[in-house]
Amino acid sequence: EDENPSVASNLLVKEAKMLVNFSVYLASFPTDRSSSCIGSESLWSSLVQSLGIWIQYSDSFHVDLFLVWFFSALCQSNNISTNGTIQLHHTDKATAVSLLRDASFYDIHQLSASFFTIAIKFAMRHVIGTFDSIDQSSETVLMLRKKLSHGIDQTQSECHTLLNQANSVRTGCNNQN
Repeated sequence: EDENPSVASNLLVKEAKMLVNFSVYLASFPTDRSSSCIGSESLWSSLVQSLGIWIQYSDSFHVDLFLVWFFSALCQSNNISTNGTIQLHHTDKATAVSLLRDASFYDIHQLSASFFTIAIKFAMRHVIGTFDSIDQSSETVLMLRKKLSHGIDQTQSECHTLLNQANSVRTGCNNQN
């Protein structure tokens, strides 16, 4: 009862940051249609509903993961792979499109600071994938590939580093359980 308000406030902020970390951790797991658990659908759509609240307690890693989900949701189809894993839910795409159309989304400082960086990295990763899927002997492809290869390797490396960090967070949390 005689607790310092500043100490109590710091404890609440710390708890909010832990909750954001846990929520992003759960949302970053791939979804599985065959799963019968309640959380069998993507949690990113649920996190979007409280974006303005949780983003205040996030760090740049959480923001980057959220933006990777955002661009993935915008660019992916609703195809199902052969093992039944849903690549993205229709609701994720609809949620991402609604964010894209919402002007207040761009006013969130934490997101706007990383938005274009992640967008460019994401686009470059897809350019690489496109080149890999077409005829490699085409002179145009070879010429474009040479011109882009200088910056693409570094961008691809940064994307892989971000994904590896996400996997190490998952692994660390699994080892604690």
